Amino acid sequence: MSNEITRRMFLKGAAAGALTLAATMSIGSVAFAEAAETTEEAAPAGYTGEVPYIEQTVTQIAPNLYCISEFYLVNTYLLVGEEKAILFDTGCGIGNIREICERITDKPITVLLTHGHFDHSGGTYLFKDCDIYMHQADLDQTVGNNMYRQMYAESRAPIRFPGPANLAGMLARIPAEEPEPFDLANTKPLKEGDVFDVGGSTVTVYETPGHTPGSVAFLVEPQRFFVSGDTLNNSVILARQPDNAMTLVEEFNQTCKNLWAMADKFDYLAVGHDGFAWEKSLIKDYVDLSQGLLEGYITGDKNLAFGIRAGDMARLRTAELWFQCDK
Repeated sequence: MSNEITRRMFLKGAAAGALTLAATMSIGSVAFAEAAETTEEAAPAGYTGEVPYIEQTVTQIAPNLYCISEFYLVNTYLLVGEEKAILFDTGCGIGNIREICERITDKPITVLLTHGHFDHSGGTYLFKDCDIYMHQADLDQTVGNNMYRQMYAESRAPIRFPGPANLAGMLARIPAEEPEPFDLANTKPLKEGDVFDVGGSTVTVYETPGHTPGSVAFLVEPQRFFVSGDTLNNSVILARQPDNAMTLVEEFNQTCKNLWAMADKFDYLAVGHDGFAWEKSLIKDYVDLSQGLLEGYITGDKNLAFGIRAGDMARLRTAELWFQCDK
């Protein structure tokens, strides 16, 4: 087989419905590359796999701000300043995201985690010599291991990057030997209002509980992007609560109201999955959807199972909320 991949660059101003990745994956509502472009990736010396060699896809979405997509399974973002760089999330640790970052910049890297779920923190083992920050309410989360990485690729790839060759390429990039995981107890704490200055750009922390207790999001200025992790996606997950209480829906509703109240500070959302740049009107759609669920005029569908989701689900405009979610 050829050791080549196609790096999909995105047409400027294209809408989500106009472009696809791997035939089915929406790339979001806004994209910033000047032209479609195809490049070939050569396997490193010594690579003997009989499957395609694939790497993370890098797309510049604003000056000095890059989306690094981990095989279209999960998004991370790299901000390069004049003095240092910040990596928002590390993916689940398939492939070597550190090598990708160091091709983009030689600045020292600080890692900021949007939350502790393993698909966002699983690559932290590659950054043990760096400062890694996370909200301490997520310390009970797990960074996962190779078993998690294989499970994640096998369950998500058919939806987000379909095709047997793509899955085989991903599985071949799982570390051959089990990496020693980074202990999230060694993260430095994040809290509302913390500011990181990288030289020429600043990052401000906002607490956004709902998806997890310690979820946070980051305002990147002057790029006017809001890095939301899984707080805001085209499909948001809230875990099932005892007796199906609406506690998390209430918490998520308040988070969305808080973010909508500050929406004049940014132009686009840099989300965790399924595309990278979404219109900020998605926040208002989630405000209205969660409010409708709380007041009872939106009910949604109960006990659904679709792909990687299982639970209750409701939609409104561009928003899809899985609440009382079992997976």
